[in-house]
Amino acid sequence: MAQTSALPPSYLANNVTPEAMQAYFVASQRLFRVAPWLVVPDSQAIIAITSEALGLNNAVLSIVGPPLRNSVLVFANAIDYANYLHTTSTPVDDTTLSRLPGWTATEFHHGKDIDRGQLLEIKQHDWAIAGPAAFPLPNVRRAGALPQAATPDDIRLLTVVQTALAELIGAEPRLGFTWEPGNPPITREISVPFAGGDMQLTLAAPHPDAGKIVAHLQAAAARDALAAKSSPSRAARPPADKAKEKAKRKAAKAARKKNR
Repeated sequence: MAQTSALPPSYLANNVTPEAMQAYFVASQRLFRVAPWLVVPDSQAIIAITSEALGLNNAVLSIVGPPLRNSVLVFANAIDYANYLHTTSTPVDDTTLSRLPGWTATEFHHGKDIDRGQLLEIKQHDWAIAGPAAFPLPNVRRAGALPQAATPDDIRLLTVVQTALAELIGAEPRLGFTWEPGNPPITREISVPFAGGDMQLTLAAPHPDAGKIVAHLQAAAARDALAAKSSPSRAARPPADKAKEKAKRKAAKAARKKNR
């Protein structure tokens, strides 16, 4: 059962075990220390993840850094990521929120921003932390950006992906240059030790579906432009129309005043 807003935050919601969370913290600590946000050019320099064990086929790994919060996000596919980019390109409101896809992420926070109960869990279990601004928090969103406490499968995914990303950065010193024109792509198969057996992943940079993402964004922008043209806003109406509306409102106000 998902954790509800009535329950205090806990790293161990949804039957996540202390052992699984310990592995997650170790992976988060290792990732924070290699600072992937200082390696990749920006959050749209995405990496593809394929892993049969994790049920991923060219999933999207996006790395976010300053001036935003250091974090890593995993989207199921390129179209979900494109929809995320398109929806968040303008301020998100209740109408557009429903268009957001789901994603699974780790965000790194300062210790002072972590819930007291979660801090007690970290101290009790002696989970690894890379520094005062490196407290990891899982951020799991379902379709419509609905928040949900991380499940054991979510924690496994984040643990394995973070470990693989840290290894990729350590093994490929030129990773940050692969998004520059003319440079060859990088593909690396990585085996991550995990409880119950090693997990096999293939990481590829740049993401092979980058062109598909651009095309999807262009099509979405064209649809938005067409919709705006067919339904002009009040501010876009000609001055003559605005004057007529103002006169109607003035006449209606006068009529109401006369009938009092």
